[in-house]
Amino acid sequence: MQKVDEGEILYFSGGDVLFNKGDPGGDLYFIQSGRVQIFSSYEGKVIPLSEMGAGEVLGTLTCLTNKERLASARALSEVVVRQVPHRKISTLMAALPEWMKVVLKDFTYRLDQMNKNYSKTVNHMEYLSGNQISYFYTSAQMASTISVCAPMLRTIVEDDVEAVFPEDMQHLLEMILLKSREEIDVIFQIFIDCGLIPVRIEQDKKQKYFTVEDALKIKDYAEFIKSLQRKKMKRILDTRIANREVRILAAMVRYVEKTAPDLSRDITLTSAELQKNMERIVGQKFDLSFLNNAKDFGLVRITGSEDAEKISFSPRSLSHTLIHIAVYKKLSEL
Repeated sequence: MQKVDEGEILYFSGGDVLFNKGDPGGDLYFIQSGRVQIFSSYEGKVIPLSEMGAGEVLGTLTCLTNKERLASARALSEVVVRQVPHRKISTLMAALPEWMKVVLKDFTYRLDQMNKNYSKTVNHMEYLSGNQISYFYTSAQMASTISVCAPMLRTIVEDDVEAVFPEDMQHLLEMILLKSREEIDVIFQIFIDCGLIPVRIEQDKKQKYFTVEDALKIKDYAEFIKSLQRKKMKRILDTRIANREVRILAAMVRYVEKTAPDLSRDITLTSAELQKNMERIVGQKFDLSFLNNAKDFGLVRITGSEDAEKISFSPRSLSHTLIHIAVYKKLSEL
């Protein structure tokens, strides 16, 4: 590295590190030419975060606080930057109203948290990739990224709901995961079709959206995909959880939704009640013999004597798992 003009212009060769995570921060670097990679690390692994080029600025996360660098920067080619010392930035910041300083610092904090969560997610997804084929691996990556990034894309729609527009999220997924838009769109649509992402329509502008709250919940899907690395679990899904059994389980959830006042607690129903009423209320005949695999899988608990069986389950948990199974089966058909 060579300093010119009292250190205000800096030259870097490809591979040079401009600064490391943990270095003193505060200064800004305006890229004059070349490409710079921003990266972090998690459990000893390098996690690329983004690439930046001419006209973009490095160091914005610490220019307001003068604290340690939150990520590292490396030259990918010959790079020229103009360095602006923190003391000059502080002079400019002094003229800003206090509320603007609070907003900027809050944004800095949120972006830092997103980078940390993203680094953890990427490391976790690399761990998953060993035994997963492409579509399952990509779907788990997508679920984790949606959960992490949804708060950064949020906008307020009707009734003060924090929402994300699917098109915005799909575009972000394409950039972050470096997958084709076609693959992103196919898997994203499966998420919607199976209910993993419940899409709603804004009344005024008729735009489709999903809530930030729903986005945060789908991180569990990545854990579900991780569980498939256990061969027993994958075998159960591939050969034992039949479509008819899934339909009966889904019908049991719908039955409870129509007949139980509280879905947050475990429900216990008798086999006799379900045989008598389930088909009439939700249109699906009940057959206890189809629940043996669900019992082995831990989706339901069956107790009692042969003539008075009791089926216990958590409606919300069962519904959540059935959605994961539905996504898995759809991806298996691609």
